[in-house]
Formats: sequence, structure tokens, C-alpha cells
Amino acid sequence: MCYNIMFNEIFKEENMKLTEERKRALIEKVDAKWETKKEYGKKNFGMDMSLSELALVSAAEVNGQQYGPKLANWIMNKFNWKSMASTLGKGDSKTPNGVVVEQKWSIRDDKFGAMQARFDQPIDYYLFGHIDPHSFRDESKPPYDIFLMTHDQAEEECKLLKGRPTHGTDSVNQINQITEWSFGPNVGSDDHQRWKDKYKVDFDVLSKL
Repeated sequence: MCYNIMFNEIFKEENMKLTEERKRALIEKVDAKWETKKEYGKKNFGMDMSLSELALVSAAEVNGQQYGPKLANWIMNKFNWKSMASTLGKGDSKTPNGVVVEQKWSIRDDKFGAMQARFDQPIDYYLFGHIDPHSFRDESKPPYDIFLMTHDQAEEECKLLKGRPTHGTDSVNQINQITEWSFGPNVGSDDHQRWKDKYKVDFDVLSKL
């Protein structure tokens, strides 16, 4: 009896950290998130949205394992690119002109760029999509930037930005000849501005690949 009273008092005290209004808002948010995750996983979800709309849904409701492939699929659908099987080790997209593109999407406010970039693969271009999660209130411009660079430019950027192996220790990676690299600029840095000046592209450029 005393145990139950003590437990109830502790539970009540813990619940008092959130107001009823805040708890209701969080419950509604959880319900919406999980409902969106179910819909988001469907193949054609978002393909009829603008990229800005899909970016907003992606930033609000899902994680990187879901939004990366979805945003890449949006680009492929928009420009009639074909999906490449990951088992081929040749990028994830091919344009109607036979150009192979590897897409890397990030929704980050600190650092963005590539994870698991493999420069041993025969890829023509890397497409880096960056969505700033704080940009949606400013409707005067898209909430995303798209950067396009050749294979050699991406490899040079990895060196310039002191990219690191995505997996494994330094000693193990010294033995391995094939390594997956992570690299990219910090948001708002001089390197970020340099990417905007040198590599930022619009849909017109992508349509001609």
C-alpha cells in the first residue's frame, strides 16, 4: 500500500514537468509523425509535390535513412533519370544521356556533404543536396541548395576539407585499398560560400546532364 502511494506520487511529480497542453501537442506530433512515416515509405509519395514541399515534410517528419532515398527519387522522377542498383557499385542514378550521378542529401544546420563516398567507383558526377531546417520561414527562396561536381572535383574537395573514413580505424583503413569517405563544409563557413560560388546549380543544369 505504502509502495503504491509512493510510486503514484513519484509518477505524478514526473508528469508535472509537462503541462497538459504541452503533452497534448506532443502526442499529436507523435501521431502525425508516425502516420507520415507510413505514407512517406510508399514509392510514389511526394512525387507530385514541389521539391520545397517535399523538403519541408522530410525535415519535419522523417529521418535520414528515409529522406535521402526519397529526395534522390524526386530528382530522378523530375528529370527521367534511371535508378542504379547499389550492387553495381556505379552510383545511384543514370541520366538519359548515360551520365552516372551519385546523390547525397543532407538536412543539417551544422555540416553537410557526403557520407560513404567511394572514389573507386566509376561515377561521373556527385550531386550534393543541402536543406537548411531553419530556412522554411523565408519563402522568398527555396529551402534547398543543389551542388554538382565531377568525380575529380569531389575527390579534391575531400582532400581539401580533410575528409575522414566513414567507417573503421585509421590503422585498418591504411590496410584497406577501398575506403568510404565523409566530407563537406560547415554551414555558413567560407567553404560553404565557396561551394555556392563554384558548384551550385539549378534545375536547368540538371536537365541537360
